[in-house]
Amino acid sequence: MPPSVSSESCLGGPLSDQRILDPRGRGLVHLERMIPGPDGGASELFLSGWQPARMRPGEGPPPLLCVHGSTFPGHATFDLPLDGVSFLELLAALGQPAYAVDLPSYGRSQRSNAMERGPSASPPQTRSPEAMAAVAAALNVLRRETGHARIALLGWSWGAALCAALAGQDPDAVARLVLVGPQWFHERPPIIAPGATSIGAYRWVPLPDMRPRRMNGTPPSEHESLVPDAWLETWERAVLDSDPVARFRTPPAIRAPNGTIQDSLDSWCIGDVPYDPKAVRAPSLLVVGEWDQETPPDQARGLFHALSSAQVRRLVLLGRAGHWTVLDRRRNELVHCVHSFLSERLEAS
Repeated sequence: MPPSVSSESCLGGPLSDQRILDPRGRGLVHLERMIPGPDGGASELFLSGWQPARMRPGEGPPPLLCVHGSTFPGHATFDLPLDGVSFLELLAALGQPAYAVDLPSYGRSQRSNAMERGPSASPPQTRSPEAMAAVAAALNVLRRETGHARIALLGWSWGAALCAALAGQDPDAVARLVLVGPQWFHERPPIIAPGATSIGAYRWVPLPDMRPRRMNGTPPSEHESLVPDAWLETWERAVLDSDPVARFRTPPAIRAPNGTIQDSLDSWCIGDVPYDPKAVRAPSLLVVGEWDQETPPDQARGLFHALSSAQVRRLVLLGRAGHWTVLDRRRNELVHCVHSFLSERLEAS
């Protein structure tokens, strides 16, 4: 069936700023557009997502905004079609509007001038305060244009820390909080340690390193059943396509801002929490895979106890899953967990 194109604007933006698709005729619309960044519009952020076509402002559940981790952009994570359907689209098919933002200097969002020079010429880019301001800018666009006063946030990995910090700073803007593979203190020493030398504006992430990182912690016998080669190839192409210079290198490689690494050196690695978890009051769901080696289950358990002021707290351990649940065959379980949590009536909320 060819895509059906609607003449209706989604999120209030002009049609020239977005692509509206419904590849299966199920009454969904797809959004892709640039939105003003946190600096008054001097820079732009890329926002993509899915929602039911006939949903009017103020109707339906509060939209969900997804925030990516420290290396790969949001559109190539949450809005990547695998077997023809993305994580965001799966949620929208259940009636949950869902969106993802590329943080500054990631993916299709505008890159700083420092990202166009050699990495050693500038300090680490996209520090957490800038990233949080970008999440807040995207959140406010969704609040304004969907008619919902509060928005649900989903953060993955580094994005979990950003979302938790924002939920603590602006509780009136966050309806519910979902933290997938959340960053917290680990029982084992971190890989990076205080006292590291200058790390530069960004790092190169070569293609040969991407797949081993994806499969870290997954038993070799489970690789194909968890993430088929075709899914990995689709993801690798999308990641390379997210950086216009990636294919000009040998081997191909993308640029990832180093702000998150500098933040870890300045806080996590010396035992400081960069935000106050007790300030978070939104109902919170924490989800982690049993095979997660980047943010292992002990981190989620530690953060669960630290979120002591949250009106509702839940911790879910997904069996036979790793850090990349959004992009593997366990994503249907994650979708079920997230949708159930967001749609449930909670007395304390």
